[in-house]
Amino acid sequence: MVTGEGETHRHNPFVMSRTLTLFALIVLTAVPALAQDVEVGYASWYNRGFHGLTTASGEAYDHEALTAAHPTLPFGTLIRVTRTDDGRSIQVRVNDRMVSGPGHVIDLSGAAARDLGLLETGVARVRIGDTVSSAVPTAVTTPVSVTSTPATGAYTLQLGVFSSRESAQQLAARHDGAWIQSVTNYAGASAYRVYYRSFDAEPSARTAQRSLTDQGVESFLRSLR
Repeated sequence: MVTGEGETHRHNPFVMSRTLTLFALIVLTAVPALAQDVEVGYASWYNRGFHGLTTASGEAYDHEALTAAHPTLPFGTLIRVTRTDDGRSIQVRVNDRMVSGPGHVIDLSGAAARDLGLLETGVARVRIGDTVSSAVPTAVTTPVSVTSTPATGAYTLQLGVFSSRESAQQLAARHDGAWIQSVTNYAGASAYRVYYRSFDAEPSARTAQRSLTDQGVESFLRSLR
């Protein structure tokens, strides 16, 4: 494991590090498919330190999007990932590459890992199947409007910031009371910040932050004044 200031690693026992294109350096080989479009093996996940880095597909890695790295499936492919121990299942979109190894078949984004319960275990044995075309929508979510800062409240909790409005809306749709603020960065490009509610006092904001942390959701306290 490479450690030190500014460096990150995935949350799993397969020791690894990433280049800017997020190619995993894992010394393992893929488990052969048990049937057409089906693989069984272990899934690991990216930690938040990779957020914003460029994936092999050219997209920026989005910690809160339901995406994955796979050795061979075409970019944009939607696949169903199911835990073999408890049956929890999600659909993710392939947008990165990895070097597979014995027992290790996929790397999941932080959001995908959270939905499958990998934040606690680091890895889980999964079944990959039900490959579908990238033309099929990944999910049906209720759009969340891009809004300005709420008129009331002194504090809020920032859940993430994205260059994609769609990614920001996907995250906001998961949290009741979340709202989105559109901003322009120093280069003149649009960005979308996702915030969780607004609070009159810091103690109440901190209480909500602890509740989010208990759910595996990272957040940052921000002042609205």
